[in-house]
Amino acid sequence: MSSSTLSAVIEKLIRSLCLNDFPGGNGTWRNTKGSAERAEMESTDALLDLLSCPHSPWRHDAMWSPQALPLRQLAVLTPERLHAPFIYNYFTSLRIVDRDVTAIDGGLLKFSKLEELVLSANKISEVPTVHLPGTLKASPSPASA
Repeated sequence: MSSSTLSAVIEKLIRSLCLNDFPGGNGTWRNTKGSAERAEMESTDALLDLLSCPHSPWRHDAMWSPQALPLRQLAVLTPERLHAPFIYNYFTSLRIVDRDVTAIDGGLLKFSKLEELVLSANKISEVPTVHLPGTLKASPSPASA
């Protein structure tokens, strides 16, 4: 049985957003101020449309965090801001459901603004509180509501 740490699963999900790849990032496809316009360049509006059009191959359903899709939009609008600390601080909610997570490791502490963490249907046997960000908020369980 292979072991999957929570931070490894989250890192894989963040990589799946392809923040440095078309249509985001600082590629040659961007029509930016001061660049000589070429036929293969795209406007910012066209790049943003590729993220949301229902039939676009670049549309991405990221149900694991409400911040995932806005982060992809930032990859188009201001890709220069997307360095690791910014990305980790951007997330306030993560829903890592049924991803075969077996361990919560210290990598979760990088998410210094994380308020909500859902880990349903995983294979976690213990939750070391030392690996949980202090910004997490407790919510009432459905049974007590």
